[in-house]
Amino acid sequence: MPRFTSVLRRPWLGGRRRRAVCRTVCALVLATAAAHGLAGGGPENVFVVVNPSSADSLAVANAFVACRDVPPINIFMLPWKGGGESTSIEVFRREIIAPIIRAIDARRLSGQIDCIAYSSDFPVRVDFTAELSPELAKRDTFPSAALTGLTMLYGALQGGPVSWLDPESNDYYRLPAANGVPDTTLGFRGWYGWGQRGELLEAGGTRYLPAVMLGVTSGKANSVREVAAYLRSSAAADGT
Repeated sequence: MPRFTSVLRRPWLGGRRRRAVCRTVCALVLATAAAHGLAGGGPENVFVVVNPSSADSLAVANAFVACRDVPPINIFMLPWKGGGESTSIEVFRREIIAPIIRAIDARRLSGQIDCIAYSSDFPVRVDFTAELSPELAKRDTFPSAALTGLTMLYGALQGGPVSWLDPESNDYYRLPAANGVPDTTLGFRGWYGWGQRGELLEAGGTRYLPAVMLGVTSGKANSVREVAAYLRSSAAADGT
């Protein structure tokens, strides 16, 4: 397995941190990035985004790649020095999601990538104040979205603010029937296109990319040691 050593690693961090954050993250990783899981998918379907400017990000990525046997071509070094808290929607478009999509296309992986896995030390929050109309700006007291949520809607982001701000912007979503379960379900692939009625299209349509964050190690979050332990526990739980 490749090990990333672009920067010197610092010793494992100790102390009691917010373990609940990482437990939630690892549950998402288990659900969306599990190799050989019942939902399908494997390491070749995950695109791991690593911040080479951060020792923590490199260490967390190493742990995940080792657990999941992610091939080297699916690992992308994306330098980021803007901190792990927040960024603007403009910067997210230009410096995060655009380089990721370009890298996937350049490596000819568009037909197999179904999930983006961010290592630590990327902004967890994206501020979209600049794209709100004056009316919406007055009503929205916290105009922010999750990094992973906006990554999921990357296709809609290219169509302007109206499309992705719509609560019904996810055309893959299936409305539940009276019993709480959708009448029909469809499998997911990153290259599938979806119509406005949720239909799978042979060509065109909006594409989506589910995303997870492998761990948060900045501020009062988890230590690298804790994140790595949770990632190994998730991998062991699904037998991969």
